[in-house]
Amino acid sequence: DFGIGIINYQGAILMGYQRGLELGPLNKANDIVLDQLESYKVDAFRGMADTMRVLFRTLSGEEPIDWELLDKASRRDVTKETLDPSKLLADCMFFITSVEVALYHRRYEIGEGLLRNYIFLTGEDPSAITRFLRTYNVGIFAASNYRETGNRHCLPRLRKAIKQLRHIIKTRGRIWAHRTLLLEAEQLSITMKNKLHSGIQHAYNIAIIAATKAGCIQDVALANELAGEHYARHGCKAMAGSYFVHAVDYYKAWCCKSKV
Repeated sequence: DFGIGIINYQGAILMGYQRGLELGPLNKANDIVLDQLESYKVDAFRGMADTMRVLFRTLSGEEPIDWELLDKASRRDVTKETLDPSKLLADCMFFITSVEVALYHRRYEIGEGLLRNYIFLTGEDPSAITRFLRTYNVGIFAASNYRETGNRHCLPRLRKAIKQLRHIIKTRGRIWAHRTLLLEAEQLSITMKNKLHSGIQHAYNIAIIAATKAGCIQDVALANELAGEHYARHGCKAMAGSYFVHAVDYYKAWCCKSKV
């Protein structure tokens, strides 16, 4: 059936994005979906493709980011709304792709609001990819919040996320094991008293190596960026600069617009 084929094709594009494939080819593949939907006059499946198009084009710099829209969406409380079941897939994709944009640009407050709505909308979805995205992003935001606020309630959330990711990886495959390693590096960076301990650098480097072996370009870039932020925060300009240079190079290889 056409509908099943389109959904599977879009699912492959989403998986390609999560596996770190370049944004340019993913955007072209997604445009093929939109062309097919237009040719066959099928609007029921446009929501996912439309949101993926916005994600690819905003990250690559082809379109500006509508921060006002994302901020407004982050303040929504979907638990109190009457939801249209026919738009559920589109809504889920809007929230998770918007989380990706907010994460890349370090707009954590907006990202957390978007993530809360995504978690609610996908609460009944048992798929590994959905569970992984929910848990991984909870961990990333928990680490960033702890740094910014010192709120110790963030640490249990981070530890729980790491534990859950280990279980998902053990039972459903190891293709994102490097993301668990990155969260473990983040945990070390905020819990170790000696912020320049070699164990922290080792943890980040292990995450970088694992992401490189997995071929996940954006996660190699993110791990370098987070490591650079850690050392910049604690006055090690040379180490921070080295990590930041690698982050920029990998984001460029991913066809992503530089933030600097």
